Amino acid sequence: MAKPININKANFTQLKAIKKIGETRALAIIAKREEEGLLSLDNLKEITEIPQSLWTALLSENIICLEDPEDADDGQEVLQNTIKSLCHKILSVEKSRDDMAETLQTKIEKIPEQSKAHLEEQRLIFEQQRDIYTKQKEEQIEQMREMIKTQNEEIKDIHEYSKKI
Repeated sequence: MAKPININKANFTQLKAIKKIGETRALAIIAKREEEGLLSLDNLKEITEIPQSLWTALLSENIICLEDPEDADDGQEVLQNTIKSLCHKILSVEKSRDDMAETLQTKIEKIPEQSKAHLEEQRLIFEQQRDIYTKQKEEQIEQMREMIKTQNEEIKDIHEYSKKI
C-alpha cells in the first residue's frame, strides 16, 4: 500500500494527482493552506470546491493524511516545551517582582515622607503591569493546552481512520 499524501506538505503536482482532486481542487487546497497554515479536517471541509464526503473517503482509504505520525509527536513535544518555558518565565517574573518589592520597601523606609507617596504609586503601577503580564502568560498557557488537546483529538481521529482500513 502506498504511503498517504500529506495534504499539508504536498505540492501542486502531488495534490492534482490524488483521485478526484485535479487542478482546480488542488489550487483550492493550496489557497486554503496559504490562508490557514496547517490544515485540519475542519479546514478542508470549508473548501467549497470539494465535497465533504470526498475528504472522508480519501482519509478512510488512507490516500491522504493531515500530518505524518512522526511530526505529530514532534509538534506535541514543542508545545509541551513552550508551556514549560512559559511557566518558568512566570515563576521568574514572580520572583523578580518579590525581590523588587522587597528592595522598594527598603528604599521607602529610607526616603522622606513626601517621596513615599510617589514610590507607592510606582509600586502599584508595577504590580498592575505584573498582573497583566502574568494573566497574558496564563492565557497563552491555556491556549497551548487547548491546542494540544485539539491535536490529540485529531491524532486519535486519524488513527481511528487508519485502524478501520
